[in-house]
Amino acid sequence: MTDESRYDIIQELGRGAMGIVYKAMDRETSECIAIKVLKPEVLDDKLMMERFKNELRIARKITHKNVCRIHEFTHVPQGPCITMEHVDGETIRSLLNRLGVFSLRSALDTARQMCSGLREAHAQGVVHRDLKPENLMMDRAGNIKIMDFGVARLFSTNATTTMGSFVGTPAYMAPEQVECRDIDQRADIYAFGLILYEMLTGGTAFKADTPLSVAYKQVHEAPPAPRTLDPSIPEAVQNLILRCIEKEPERRFQTIVEVEAALAELGYRAPTAVDVPVAGVPHRHTTTFIMARKRARGLMLAVQVLYYIIYAAALYYLDEIGRVAETGFAISGTTAISVVVVLAMCGIATRVYLTSALFFDHPDLPRKFRQLFPALWLLDSIWAASPLLLLNKMRFGLILGCVALLAYVPFSQKTLMENLSTENPLLDR
Repeated sequence: MTDESRYDIIQELGRGAMGIVYKAMDRETSECIAIKVLKPEVLDDKLMMERFKNELRIARKITHKNVCRIHEFTHVPQGPCITMEHVDGETIRSLLNRLGVFSLRSALDTARQMCSGLREAHAQGVVHRDLKPENLMMDRAGNIKIMDFGVARLFSTNATTTMGSFVGTPAYMAPEQVECRDIDQRADIYAFGLILYEMLTGGTAFKADTPLSVAYKQVHEAPPAPRTLDPSIPEAVQNLILRCIEKEPERRFQTIVEVEAALAELGYRAPTAVDVPVAGVPHRHTTTFIMARKRARGLMLAVQVLYYIIYAAALYYLDEIGRVAETGFAISGTTAISVVVVLAMCGIATRVYLTSALFFDHPDLPRKFRQLFPALWLLDSIWAASPLLLLNKMRFGLILGCVALLAYVPFSQKTLMENLSTENPLLDR
């Protein structure tokens, strides 16, 4: 089987400066892989071709669970390509765009995994030179993979820069990179600090209208201290970040091993099996986290307040409900009042449980809620019909809208509760 017929392209995953990345199926091994194909417009660009081959040469020197595995250089109908491990997940950039910020524990765990992969790269004499959220993937088990060694270089004593020019992404470039000075592993430590800064604050350390202006700030300006943006960030974490992003390499941590030791001294535990599912073990349920945990908790509390208001209004207007039931629905007023009282008492009991668990942030609440949801859905669905009691006071179309909205609320609670799970990457926010 020739290489060109060996791979079935499934879909495009993304585009970068050098190429287009596709998800593909390897017919020979029946494995799902990723293929990076050089863009047609740069096939004749010697510099880009050198970067393309450089990624293969350098990345194959590194074998580590936190570094994306490179398989081989080959050709497919789309052009020359590199085949590599397919990571089923999202980039850190995508997570930041979708979620805003990381929790402290998740950010530090991501940082530890980055350090682990960089330690192996640096041990092989390789400096990445383009670390950024776009080049970090998190798979569905929470494992971090360092991607794209296209501008990496060897920093051993006899090595010279592969490109010999200004390379990298200005928002994450060390000052010595901007000034085209000699660089070593401390440039990666600088980028590491900027990524950790962004995961915890939700914004890049340096902002400007143009990449050149950002590069200027990397050399000449200090970023706002993380705690000025979020006072909840511990001072020890801020000190670690600020040391990583010192302007002069001599003032930073000198090796990634020193960074790992500093992270260990912070004392925050790594996620357990409860926080991140073990690789290879199916999820008990699947969730697309759409918001920070703190925000989901606040909205969930607001929903409970909404139901307290509904129950209180129903109990206050019991006599009116009895009259409406008799005149509008031919139901005994006494029976209607009794049913409303029972349903209100059941609802209040349920809401007291949920409110107290939310207020004290009980870690087992998401699991308990999944068990409670069928009964809660039935109870809330009955209460969704409560606006019908206002037929003589409101327009029918408005009443139907209120019924539809209240019918949706149980499912919105389920979504919010899933975002309270300890699997949420924004665990503590």
